[in-house]
Amino acid sequence: LNMYNKPLSNTQPIEPSALYRCKDASCLLGGISLSTLARWRVVGCGPKFVKVGRMVTYRGADLIAFLDQNTFSSTSSPPGQEIDR
Repeated sequence: LNMYNKPLSNTQPIEPSALYRCKDASCLLGGISLSTLARWRVVGCGPKFVKVGRMVTYRGADLIAFLDQNTFSSTSSPPGQEIDR
């Protein structure tokens, strides 16, 4: 549930200034499992997160940035890697 206690779907736009709980971030990232999000936090490869005490949240702007950084135009050429021709 988001801050309005309504379930989210991955078709809803991400509000950059909002804070999202892990379940909501999971949904907004296309259904990534909660355990994958937790593992990403440990190894530091997922979206930035905010932790206050035990509560983990994600800023909407950080979710958008993570999605942008992981957007590709081809499976054979990730960003920053050029193809030899």
